[in-house]
Amino acid sequence: MSLVSIFKIDNVDSLEEIVNKIDKKKASGGTFYAQKSKYSDAEAFIQYWYMEDVENCVKRGFTENEADEISILLRQNGKEKVSRKIYCFINLITGTLEIYRWKDNRTDDLISAFEVLLGSKISPISIKPEALKKLYSNNSVELSQLMFKNIDGLTYDILRGKYLENNQKAMDYVQRFLDSLRVVSFRPNIRFLNGNNKYQITINGDKGTVRFSDQENGFTSRPRFEVRQITFMIASVLGNLT
Repeated sequence: MSLVSIFKIDNVDSLEEIVNKIDKKKASGGTFYAQKSKYSDAEAFIQYWYMEDVENCVKRGFTENEADEISILLRQNGKEKVSRKIYCFINLITGTLEIYRWKDNRTDDLISAFEVLLGSKISPISIKPEALKKLYSNNSVELSQLMFKNIDGLTYDILRGKYLENNQKAMDYVQRFLDSLRVVSFRPNIRFLNGNNKYQITINGDKGTVRFSDQENGFTSRPRFEVRQITFMIASVLGNLT
């Protein structure tokens, strides 16, 4: 998990009803498994299991030539498809559905399935420039990137550096072009399970996504305890906390 897509979910039921409506239901060639979260009384933990063509799977982790060689080898050994899973969380306090995945056709299919199963309206969140500014102002240890859209004919204008919040030129840029601010990257001021706060997050206001990155060693996952705090800070600036 390096990216989380966040959606606003309306007209949700109690946690028990959510789990009952989703658990063991089939959709789009896969199966949902739902349960109450072990760590939050207001959250449902959902796994979506499906089969994926082996070639599509290996392409995401290897170069094109490597992927072709691995795919051929696996197919020669009778491996045509691999089992995959997607983690999802529904939180009643934030009123959000989080899908631990980028936005693509598979994600769209999941949203459609959730809407049918739950009878709820689900829509991507949109974080406006003023809310993006509030996010890094209130929750950042170090601001490292600001991305603006459509300034002086440029599709994107990007400012990068260490502690941009202390950079007068960067702050002047924010003041002049706040309405064009679309993406921010910063090290979040949250509680960490292992005490390591070196990774940064990138929040895309247009897409409603959070990308996690480690500036030193990289990673494959982050504890739900940490991800939930970031979802709460986003819901807070959007006024969605119940």
